[in-house]
Amino acid sequence: MNTDNANFIDIEDEQGRRYHLHKKPIGVGGQGKVCISDDGKYVVKFLNSNSPQARSKLTTKLRRVKRLPIENLPIAKPLSMLPRPHVGYVMEFFADMISLKKMMIPPKGSDVLEHYVATGGLVRRLEILGRFARVFSQLHARSIAFSDLSPNNLFVSENAEYREVRLIDVDNLFITSQAGEAVYTPGYGAPELVKNSGLPSTLSDAYSFAVLAFELLTLNHPLKGDVVINGEPEIEEGALKGELPWIEHPEVDINRCSTGIPTEYVISPKLLKAFDTTFNSGLNAAEQRTSMNKWVELLDLAADNTLYCTTCGSTYYRNQDICPWCDEDSVPAFMIGYIFHYDPSLKEKFRELRQGKDENLSKDFLRTLNTIGTVSFQENTSRSIERRTAFLDTSIRSYDEVATIEIKSERITIRPIEETSLWVSRDDLEEYKSVEERGIRMQPGNILHFQDASKPHVMIYFRVGRGAKK
Repeated sequence: MNTDNANFIDIEDEQGRRYHLHKKPIGVGGQGKVCISDDGKYVVKFLNSNSPQARSKLTTKLRRVKRLPIENLPIAKPLSMLPRPHVGYVMEFFADMISLKKMMIPPKGSDVLEHYVATGGLVRRLEILGRFARVFSQLHARSIAFSDLSPNNLFVSENAEYREVRLIDVDNLFITSQAGEAVYTPGYGAPELVKNSGLPSTLSDAYSFAVLAFELLTLNHPLKGDVVINGEPEIEEGALKGELPWIEHPEVDINRCSTGIPTEYVISPKLLKAFDTTFNSGLNAAEQRTSMNKWVELLDLAADNTLYCTTCGSTYYRNQDICPWCDEDSVPAFMIGYIFHYDPSLKEKFRELRQGKDENLSKDFLRTLNTIGTVSFQENTSRSIERRTAFLDTSIRSYDEVATIEIKSERITIRPIEETSLWVSRDDLEEYKSVEERGIRMQPGNILHFQDASKPHVMIYFRVGRGAKK
């Protein structure tokens, strides 16, 4: 390794390829550090240990990782090992990305709230977390645990306009039927790992994810209240082992936190319940923790039900009476889309039960359907509908856009994206029309369908939602 100036280092991999790396690491974890190339296309992980045993173990891990079914996931794939005496490897990467940690720590001297809004505010954080949760859900569905999950190895678009996500530091991926090494980044390890009483698993992943999700949303660690922050190191050690209540415990307030973003600003009631499940009953009972699938559902739902403040430009939940960031009490007009799964056979059965009486058929029939979720459409603001909503897609393509919806003066304009087939109807499910490429206008009470009337499908029923509750 040769130093060409104070800020960069040069290194070759085993194939003789040279990399010009920033000396300052972009991530520091439980095993070592990660540095990025000057062109942003590669990252190099350096392990703390340079022993022959460490090299042999890493070689075995990388061979195992290359056999894992992760080809279609946004994970930085290992390319090559570093030559002796170094122990580490090169990964592919993508330019213009930053670690999640940088979104959690405001620059020195900056205003916390300004940093929060400048990095995308509430809605971007929810959307980013939803995407990460879906990646981990995909891994867990393939019986793969990530092991050392922390904000140092999760990366997002540096530009606040984008929501791309990537995972690095993959040498700790392992099939859950095999014994994994208890590696974790301090502050993000599940209590059983900290106490050395358990091994990494999908359940310890779920715990680590909940920690970083809470921290990204509130800028507070869920177990580090004032008594921990201001106390001796032994108190923090005990908290991370699960010996203290979490900072939002509903009954015990000895570990409350007075810093960061107020929880009620950024944590919806359903999200708070999921966090409490993980950090209360699930703190020392891993099987009770909120699963990655549940995190996907809740984070997507929360992101879908945010509004933009027309005064300060930040985002907040639609069930709040005022913008919590600037106290603007003029809540913008919006509509609520109620998402149902429609089966045409159910409609016919309902008609039979009603014995041909069709008055109020729409309202009565819709009440018999299960609401999958809701999505809010703000006046004069365009919102995209994605595959996860339109087709209940759980794949890595679930965030692909299929339609855009814009509300103006209580008129709904719907436009398909890339030849997506859409239909609309009245609320009595009659006058079924196909949506052409140029789009179509609807009104409250109408329904958008993502399949023709003859087949089961997802549909969205629009209603005016001023002052509505989620």
